[in-house]
Amino acid sequence: MHGSDFGLIHLDSAANLSITLSADTVLGSAKPGFSLLQGWDTGTGFRRIATYINNAHNSNGTVGLSFLNSAATNTAAGSASYLFSNLAAGDYTMFVGGNATLAIGAAGKYVVSLNAALVDLAAAAWLFGSALAGLGFMKTRKLG
Repeated sequence: MHGSDFGLIHLDSAANLSITLSADTVLGSAKPGFSLLQGWDTGTGFRRIATYINNAHNSNGTVGLSFLNSAATNTAAGSASYLFSNLAAGDYTMFVGGNATLAIGAAGKYVVSLNAALVDLAAAAWLFGSALAGLGFMKTRKLG
């Protein structure tokens, strides 16, 4: 078993979000992992510190969150990374944790690196426009 904590993320625009999590020097032998969920908790039963379970949809008793994905490493002193593509603007919750191989309850911190790159809206609009044109062509053909 290992503990977890959380962080809140807000995106003003649609973005590709790259997350990398590693343990600081105090937890140098930890095996870190994280989960990203869309939304912020809307309930009252949230536990700030709880057992971290990789791939858990609701590891801390939260309400109103949608699980997106997670990443973890089985390598001591390793790091876990994941690229979340085309996230919508809005609020996200990230749970972090790890398996400390030094001692249960050893104090330490995690280092989180976030890199958000805006989604190219021109390309998205072109694809959407071509899809609409194709649907319009299909409708016109059926009528004729």
